[in-house]
Amino acid sequence: MQEALISIIVPVYKTEKYLRRCVDSILAQTYTNIEVILVCDESPDNCGVICDEFKQKDSRVIVIHKENEGVSSARNDGLDVATGEYYGTVDSDDYIHPDMYKKLYRILKNKDADIAACRYQRTSEWSVGEAVCDTDKEDLLEYTNMEAVYDYLEVKDNVIDGHTWNKLYKRDLFKCIRFPIGSIADDVATVYKLLYEAKKVVSTSQALYYFYNNPNSSTRVVYSERMFDSLVAIKEQIDFFVEKNEAELIKLSVVRYYLHLYKHYLKVSEFIPYKKAYIKELFRDYKKTYCKRDVTFRDITTSPTGLGFDLQYVAFWFHPELSLIIWRIRMTKRKMMSMFKKKEG
Repeated sequence: MQEALISIIVPVYKTEKYLRRCVDSILAQTYTNIEVILVCDESPDNCGVICDEFKQKDSRVIVIHKENEGVSSARNDGLDVATGEYYGTVDSDDYIHPDMYKKLYRILKNKDADIAACRYQRTSEWSVGEAVCDTDKEDLLEYTNMEAVYDYLEVKDNVIDGHTWNKLYKRDLFKCIRFPIGSIADDVATVYKLLYEAKKVVSTSQALYYFYNNPNSSTRVVYSERMFDSLVAIKEQIDFFVEKNEAELIKLSVVRYYLHLYKHYLKVSEFIPYKKAYIKELFRDYKKTYCKRDVTFRDITTSPTGLGFDLQYVAFWFHPELSLIIWRIRMTKRKMMSMFKKKEG
């Protein structure tokens, strides 16, 4: 009996240096019944040529050349042509362990789950062989959809993370779900919906996905207004759970939004200070919103998102500028401690 077909979607844009490593790692999978959909998003380098070369070499490769609309649109175009029973996605500057999809498919089938997830490890190494994974040790965790969403929203010490690329999904989950075009926070805007729609989620402790710290990635460039996409995505997340009447998930989402507002306020103050008024306006609107959601200040400072009774978070609630001063003092102290350690060394 033939194994089920897995469709692996790879959005491609300005990753000429890393693309071959990525696709080679996919084509080398020990789970061989795959189709690899390379979506070249009008990349200005030689990515399109490289994609076509792979298509000529391996019949499992499908190539789509499209106008540049961003990673979300590329993923959606890949979903539209995918024919597999299961879907996965890999970023074109990352790479994966040879057994990744074999293991994810096995645990998904054995546990009768809709989503299987693995851990990932950050790397800046060029060679796939230099990424290490102990495949002899494995801990499996099983979740209902509500448990998976709750774990994802907890942020601190969570197992179910907010990335799309270290997971395997049943195709039915994408019947009514697509990635938001134009947003660089497509994972933030999508993963919680997929987890919520799943009946069961299973996770392995093995790190089978290798996340490359590409300094040119859209999510790792200097802070800009585009980063506000995550705030939009979390506001939509709150609305989603309001529509579903999920009180606890609403509360966690509201607290998560507070955390992101604070982080954005720090970044805005450092990189684009003329936008501080915009974040402050969002914060004023947030206070009105949180009151309507039956979320108290104590919920924010003691939530499982990991805020704790941290002075910075408390100060942000009462006076954003005060939290910024505290943060700068802490950063200065940290730099001084680092300098002293170097001198002692």
